[in-house]
Amino acid sequence: MQGKGIKGAPPANPLFLSALEHEPRYSRRQLRQEASLTALDIDQINQCRRPHNRLGFGYQLCFVRLLNRFPAQQPFELIDELLTFVGVHLAVDAGLITHYQHRRQTISEHQQRITEYLQHTPFGETEAKRLEAFVFEESCCLGKRRRWRHVSKSSSKSRRSCSPPIPRSPGSSGSKGS
Repeated sequence: MQGKGIKGAPPANPLFLSALEHEPRYSRRQLRQEASLTALDIDQINQCRRPHNRLGFGYQLCFVRLLNRFPAQQPFELIDELLTFVGVHLAVDAGLITHYQHRRQTISEHQQRITEYLQHTPFGETEAKRLEAFVFEESCCLGKRRRWRHVSKSSSKSRRSCSPPIPRSPGSSGSKGS
C-alpha cells in the first residue's frame, strides 16, 4: 500500500499495532480512583431491567468519569480493562456488552440519563465561547508575566541590584563545617 500514510514515514508494523491495542491503558488503581461505582450509582444502574443494559449503563457512567466524555457509538468504543472492571463490580458477564453495543437508541437514552444524573451540561457554542475567552485571558496574563520578568531583570541589571536570595530550608546553614 504505497502512497498511504505520512510521506517518508516507515510503513506501519501490524504486529506492533496489534500489541499496542492489547496493552492495558489503565491500572486497577486508576480505575478504582476514577471509575468506582457508589451506592447511588448502583441505584441508577439497577433501574435497567436486563443485565446487558445494566452493564452498558454502568460502563458508560464509568467511561464518563474516566475520560469526561461518552464513548463513540459507531462502532461502540470499548476499553477492555474498564469493561471488565464494571462487569466484576456489577457481577455481570462483560461479554454481554455485545447485546448492548448495537442498540444506539438505548445507548442515547442512557447517555441522556447519565448526563442528568451527573448534572453535566453538553459542550455547546456558549461553553466554547467561554473556554475561548478563558484561554485568551490566561494567555494575556502569561504574556504580562513574561514581560514583567524581562523588565524586572533588565531594571535590576541597570541599577546593579541583585535578586533576593533563595530561601533555604530550616537547619541548612549554607556553610561547611559549622
